[in-house]
Amino acid sequence: MLTLEGVTAGAKIRGVAGPVAVEVVRAEWIGSDALNVVYRGADGPAEIVLFRDNEPRLELLQATRAPRGDGSTSSSIEDQRSSNPRDCARAIE
Repeated sequence: MLTLEGVTAGAKIRGVAGPVAVEVVRAEWIGSDALNVVYRGADGPAEIVLFRDNEPRLELLQATRAPRGDGSTSSSIEDQRSSNPRDCARAIE
């Protein structure tokens, strides 16, 4: 089960549009118990309002990927480490 707080841009979630996975494009709160979600699925972009009673059917498949300084994304600190020791030395300076 995923709470509405876990529905964030970039996350891949099952249960928003049935059993298929979708990618959240934008999520905007409507009060504290409803979330307007724009998502991209196999049929293209769509929009839905999710409520607290929808939470039991939501499943997080991939968390939001945090942007890196070079414009790409990374899901962990391990991904951000450089294999070049010179790059690591420059980062420390």
